[in-house]
Amino acid sequence: MILPTGGPVLLWGMGATNRAVAAALHRRGHRFVAVDDAPEPGMRRAVAEAGGALQPPPTDDELAELMSRCGAFLPTPGLADRHRAMRVALSAGTPVLSEFDLAGAWDDRPVVAVTGTNGKTTVTTLVAAALAPSSGAVAAAGECHR
Repeated sequence: MILPTGGPVLLWGMGATNRAVAAALHRRGHRFVAVDDAPEPGMRRAVAEAGGALQPPPTDDELAELMSRCGAFLPTPGLADRHRAMRVALSAGTPVLSEFDLAGAWDDRPVVAVTGTNGKTTVTTLVAAALAPSSGAVAAAGECHR
């Protein structure tokens, strides 16, 4: 997957994941627009440190216009499919990406992904421990609560 170059990436929801995405986009020379439905204290500063500015949530008309100028839409993990930004992105044909799409585009190392409701940290820890002796360089990443 190659990151679309037709305009900035619209990041919706500026929690920990999209803050990291914003910083990574900026380091690689990509522009982004940051929006959050309910900005928290410190969010504006974090986005500024990543090279951007936190925008207020646009009206429906403004959102359609904004989406038309963006090369991709990257919602915060867990943003509902029924969220208005998701609906506008899909109807506009704007590529909807995740942080995993960007990681895959920027890093060709093998990845093992663990999902589920219970036991993710345990499985991740076991897989990392099993792979370490054979490869030497293993990183358990994500929300591993140790």
